[in-house]
Amino acid sequence: MASVLNIAVSGLQAASRRFSVSANNIANASVSRPALSDQVAATAGFAPQRAIDESVAGGGVRTALSPVAPGAVIVPDNSSQTGFSSFPNINVFEEYLEQKQAIMAYKANELVIRAQQDLDQSLLDIET
Repeated sequence: MASVLNIAVSGLQAASRRFSVSANNIANASVSRPALSDQVAATAGFAPQRAIDESVAGGGVRTALSPVAPGAVIVPDNSSQTGFSSFPNINVFEEYLEQKQAIMAYKANELVIRAQQDLDQSLLDIET
């Protein structure tokens, strides 16, 4: 069985990865490439991902990456030679919420670590 600290640290790592994946999506949201038409399956220059937290047997969490489906959207674009451009299927507002959730998860796991440290300290302070 995993200790409280190991579980909380895995939560910190998972929250950090969720934030990082979301930040990467936002940084690449405007990457485009010409598309043949609005009827052709879209392929973007960047494939957005979503971080999915999974429980680990014995305690803790790990993060798996999953591609966003569909990975791209095609929009009319007068500046493109084909008249259409393909952009990654990224909603900046959803990514903002994903980052806020990652921050809250990080803070919650940080509080667990502090509470465990306080408990350990109080056990050491007990006078016999």
